[in-house]
Amino acid sequence: MLKIRKTFQSQIDNLNGTKNNQGIFETKDLYLAAVLKTSGYEVVDIVEKSNIKSRYFVFESDDSLDSTIHRFWSGELKVNAKRLYDSVRSLKDWLRAVSENRR
Repeated sequence: MLKIRKTFQSQIDNLNGTKNNQGIFETKDLYLAAVLKTSGYEVVDIVEKSNIKSRYFVFESDDSLDSTIHRFWSGELKVNAKRLYDSVRSLKDWLRAVSENRR
């Protein structure tokens, strides 16, 4: 059971993204990004990592970010459904715009 829990936790950690010591958090998970945006965190950029051909949503991090992410994955976080829908839609639009500009 412990091994399964550790494996599950490492999968969640990989989905979460990375946080550096300059107060920047990056995730490639669209829905986590949308939840963070809906929760009031500002998306400051979308960065393409050429070595893995993925796009990452970049947020400014603060002390409450880890708690918000944990509450999201544990199912405890409550957000407004309409605002979440709007966040997903705006992030997808932004991704399309980034893709079109790089062609």
